[in-house]
Amino acid sequence: MIWEHRLVVGQKRIKAKRWRPRIAYGIVFAVVSLVLLNFLTDALVSRYDATAPRDPESGFLEGMTPRKLGVESVDKAVLFVHGFVGAQSNFAALPDAVAEAGWYVETMRLPGHGTSPRDFERTTADELIAGVRDAVKALKQKHNTVVVVAHSMGGALSTLVAAEEPIDGLVLCAPFFGLSRSTVLGVDTGWLAHRAAPLIRWLPGRPGNGPVAKPEGRRHIQCYGWIPMAGALTALEIGNRAKDPGVLTKITAPVLVIHSKADTVTSQEATAVAVLNMTNAPVTTRWLEKSDHVIFWDYEAAIVRSRILEFLRNINAP
Repeated sequence: MIWEHRLVVGQKRIKAKRWRPRIAYGIVFAVVSLVLLNFLTDALVSRYDATAPRDPESGFLEGMTPRKLGVESVDKAVLFVHGFVGAQSNFAALPDAVAEAGWYVETMRLPGHGTSPRDFERTTADELIAGVRDAVKALKQKHNTVVVVAHSMGGALSTLVAAEEPIDGLVLCAPFFGLSRSTVLGVDTGWLAHRAAPLIRWLPGRPGNGPVAKPEGRRHIQCYGWIPMAGALTALEIGNRAKDPGVLTKITAPVLVIHSKADTVTSQEATAVAVLNMTNAPVTTRWLEKSDHVIFWDYEAAIVRSRILEFLRNINAP
């Protein structure tokens, strides 16, 4: 019996010794693969920066140049704030329609956007918030009435600004208070992103194939071709800060929320909770049925435009 026991123990030790080199080789292979992957993707980011179409006048990436529409001397203005790695062109013709309705319109470019993904990689949450805050303050100096129309991460940024800088109206379109997929294979998405960030620097973007249910609308979506993991973590931080009940209760301006039940990017449930926490603001919520995330290019774009124009007509209405 003793002899048999020693034989079994000896066999296990032999097997363990055989597996140790394999495990070591596996770790080395994984590390080398990650280094090569990051080297390759970094080279592709450089190539993207060099070849992506740009506005010949502004030098910004195509569709990302800020716009000013309407008559600047009118007393009411609307600021459009785009989303994560996105562009003002993702609002489609909505800014033009708002200007035609008698408003002065500015479609801003968020810090770190419109130039290079490398710029966004270095941009902090506070810098993004400050960018929106500065744009709002500049409009308030020239116009008696200022409304912000924001999409996705821009909605989270505008929520944070509206909590500290009084405005006359806030329109949140598919706002980012949380991801529609809070878990990946049962693992919390935020936790996974924080663990992956030190290992993976770049993720591929989806320019020309954005989250739009209407097939012909996808090609119009402008965004960075590469997404920095550091930027993704910054977006998660902004969303977490914006959904804080202490922030949401400070908003007093009228709010219109438009979100699709089929949104594959931002969480409808998180938006519903955020609305409940806006206890000091009159909030109107419009749920869409057939659209995805970029609702301005989707099946219900006409409804989106109609509801926003109606909301603007009622601002300061007698």
